[in-house]
Amino acid sequence: MIIKSMSRKEASFSQLYEYMEKGANRKDDKYRFIYNCFGRKKEQVLNEFNDNAAQLKQRKNGVYLYHEIISISRSKNLSNEAQKKALYEIVNEYTKRRSFGNLACGYMHDEKDNNLHFHLMISSNEVGKSKRTSLRKNEFSTLKIEMEKWVLQKYPELEQEKLISKKSQYKDNKDEFTDSLQSILSTAKSREDLHELLKNNQASYKVRGNTITFTNEKTNKKHRLNTLGLGGQYALMEARFEGKENIFKQVSDKPKSKQSTDEWIKGDFSERDKKVKKEKYRKQNEADKKVKPESEQTFKEKAKETASEWLAGDFSARDARARQKKSEENLKKWRDNQEGKTDEFVLDKENQTPLENTIEVTNEWLFGDFTNRDNREVKRKAEENLKKMREQKEASKQKDKSKTKGKGGKKMWWISLLVDQITKHIDNVLKYWSIRKHYEYFMQLKIFRAKNLEKNRHIKTQKTYIHNNKKWR
Repeated sequence: MIIKSMSRKEASFSQLYEYMEKGANRKDDKYRFIYNCFGRKKEQVLNEFNDNAAQLKQRKNGVYLYHEIISISRSKNLSNEAQKKALYEIVNEYTKRRSFGNLACGYMHDEKDNNLHFHLMISSNEVGKSKRTSLRKNEFSTLKIEMEKWVLQKYPELEQEKLISKKSQYKDNKDEFTDSLQSILSTAKSREDLHELLKNNQASYKVRGNTITFTNEKTNKKHRLNTLGLGGQYALMEARFEGKENIFKQVSDKPKSKQSTDEWIKGDFSERDKKVKKEKYRKQNEADKKVKPESEQTFKEKAKETASEWLAGDFSARDARARQKKSEENLKKWRDNQEGKTDEFVLDKENQTPLENTIEVTNEWLFGDFTNRDNREVKRKAEENLKKMREQKEASKQKDKSKTKGKGGKKMWWISLLVDQITKHIDNVLKYWSIRKHYEYFMQLKIFRAKNLEKNRHIKTQKTYIHNNKKWR
């Protein structure tokens, strides 16, 4: 038994109905399925589906209908008519469980020799409701499993195979495959031996770039080395093939640091203190970078900082700027020292002594050793790149300064202050006029109501006077 569901995001009711009707047998019109519909003719059913879909809330990628297929394999022990009746009852039970309050209709197709299947068209919303009803993936899978169990229990004569609720053996096979690969990688002594062991265990492997894939020929499943978690064993095997297994083991067995032994035996916690200090300086550096320099600050930011310094005694921003300035000076000194240093291995031709020049020329002519010339070229290119990078950095700084100049820099701070004051004044004026306007309207309304009340009272008194006079007469 197979159950398949496909959603449609367009209201193509007539197209699907025609497709289902076209594939059905004309003689088997009694197996046409209609659920929750008043009409029985094609036009009536389609009108009901369209009217029901019109009540849906409009949204992007909203589902309008479901096209579902329920298929059973043909049985040799039952007649064709009995199988059709059983399938019709299965469809009826499935529709009740799947969409109890929705509209549904369908046709049976029997053109295949090996199976009978039913096409269903189900509305996405219940009758007369605007909310869409849908099943999640796990809910739909549980429904399919329950339906299969129900069919196997009620119709054993259909002889349906257990397909949906059948337990997968893939996970167990993967675990077995991983264990066998682990033993192969640890025992293989050469590449030929590896190929032979894999062949005996019905497996193979393929290397494509940095990706290594192993294939389990029993299940025809491919597994990457990383997903199997055998990267370390594979690296150890490669080192064994190249005769470097001892070096690999020394590196892998070596502890990451002597911190634990020094702390336990000698009581030396210097490594831990270094890490703590390093983390502290890193956090401090990140916090310092967030502080703006004085040239880029707006008037409000300057006023706020000054107030925090005078009132709360908070000089953290000033200290951060001092640290930034000191670090920039140290970096500049280091760069000057680096530029001033002469590399004894890569001296320029002008700075070389005659002896050094002759030695270099003889090395080039006799031994073909052009390392000094190559290093000199590399150094020249590095200096050019460094110069370009500094020029670009300086240009970007100037650009940023020009951008922030009119946004509250040293020259334009009074303009921003003036604009703030004007906007505040305009807001206050608008508020005053709006309040006054509302007040005037309220007073006019009050006067109008008072006049109407007085008028009504006068009319009432006149009416009572006339009535009393008539009565007296």
